[in-house]
Amino acid sequence: MTLDTDLARASQDASALAERLLDLSKAVPVIPPPPAPIWQILADEPGPFEVTGTQTVRYGKGDRWVKKLVSGKGAASNGFFGSDPVPGVTKQAQVLIVPGTILPKAKGTAAVPAPAVPAAEKPVINIGPMWKPPKVITSGGVYEGMWKSDDPAVAAVTIRTSELVELRGEADSKGHVVSAPWAWVNLVIRQMQARGVNPNVLRRVGGRFLAAEGVESLLIEDSDITGSSGVYVNTWRPSKVRPYSIIMQRLRGKNMEGRLSDGRGGYLQEFYRGQYVQLNNLANIPGVLLDLLRLDNTARESFIEDAVNFHNCTGTLESFMRITRSLINGAFGSPVDGDYTGGGIMLGDGEGGKQEALKNTVIETSNYGLAVSNGNHIRVVENIALGLGKLPDGTILDSTPDCGFYARDYDQTVGKPDTYRDPSTVLFQDNLAGWMRPTANNPTRRNDYGVAPDQARSVNNRSVIGDVTPAMLTSAIADWEAMASRAGMKHAGRI
Repeated sequence: MTLDTDLARASQDASALAERLLDLSKAVPVIPPPPAPIWQILADEPGPFEVTGTQTVRYGKGDRWVKKLVSGKGAASNGFFGSDPVPGVTKQAQVLIVPGTILPKAKGTAAVPAPAVPAAEKPVINIGPMWKPPKVITSGGVYEGMWKSDDPAVAAVTIRTSELVELRGEADSKGHVVSAPWAWVNLVIRQMQARGVNPNVLRRVGGRFLAAEGVESLLIEDSDITGSSGVYVNTWRPSKVRPYSIIMQRLRGKNMEGRLSDGRGGYLQEFYRGQYVQLNNLANIPGVLLDLLRLDNTARESFIEDAVNFHNCTGTLESFMRITRSLINGAFGSPVDGDYTGGGIMLGDGEGGKQEALKNTVIETSNYGLAVSNGNHIRVVENIALGLGKLPDGTILDSTPDCGFYARDYDQTVGKPDTYRDPSTVLFQDNLAGWMRPTANNPTRRNDYGVAPDQARSVNNRSVIGDVTPAMLTSAIADWEAMASRAGMKHAGRI
């Protein structure tokens, strides 16, 4: 269902519900609201049209449309709107008309006033957003709406097609926000506001923002994610309809949550291994890019494993998998002073390789900042890892802390030489660390680097001079926000 259909039905639903509420309370009856906005035909494909001022114009057919703001002249064509929402079908351009405004004109016609609507004389109840029930998508197109799932076993949106699908809008879910179970999706998620909700079922974990098993192409951009257990992508094959593989850019996340529900609105100490982004079992995949991601986790209000993890994934020698220019601000266990193995950015996990972390900033992620746990052909270059190792209330983080940067070879398999570490192919260069790991007996203890010569090459890596201070962390975040804004991220601050 598209946004225009949702809007019309939402207006009818709102009027009916408002009248019922007033009947029950014996309040003054509600004057019916003005007629819902309508879509007026401007032109059939590929005809020209012209609108007065700046108007919302859509292009497509049935329930599959693309929209743009148009000023002056345009054309009902794929070229003008930038895509073909319904291939092989003659489409239309239509303009959104709100009663009481001036109708935009088609080419050769004069603008005329829309029918006047009398002003309401009595109060109308504001009943809030009109959420729609969970949606299952079985054909390609652009889908806009507000979807909600109160069932932890049902996603707000489920995709069961490999045709190109674009999602926009809002979603709340006690389960997954978006689920794509082995559909080999070609998916775009753009300008989405998504919230994961406590499932309130004992020992049940909340859902992912995206749980995708079997992907051909994925683009997620300009979206906000709160309270879910992040993005999970498992298994890839080349797309026949899109030129890229996996791109995530200009995303913000807040309080990723992997703890199990206590069934009473809170959480247990136990958790499921959630992440902000988990890429899994992607073999020889070119063009993977995670750029300008922001994550802010608050201690005692979130619990994930690694913020970003590339597990059992390999890029190509010509095209490394990359995470660049991203900010990871906070990763904490539960309890925060317990044994915690999670952290910031983990590369090479499993039997991975051909990966790169470039120009990222990692702040206070408890155990480690940026790490290479296995694999070859991996680069960690020009990143920053800073941490005080304790909370403002003095609580020391993580009873078994690690390093700001480390290189290890945890997954070496005896008899499989291709899993052995070749330190000449793993590079840590031009990084900056200030990773304080205080203890009760040693409040200034530091552990900036764990990069031994038999694990990786270390070139021009530096440490913060003197103790790390809260002001340094604040400054690093501000520097990242300024950089992200310059790079075109419209909303670089916290959610």
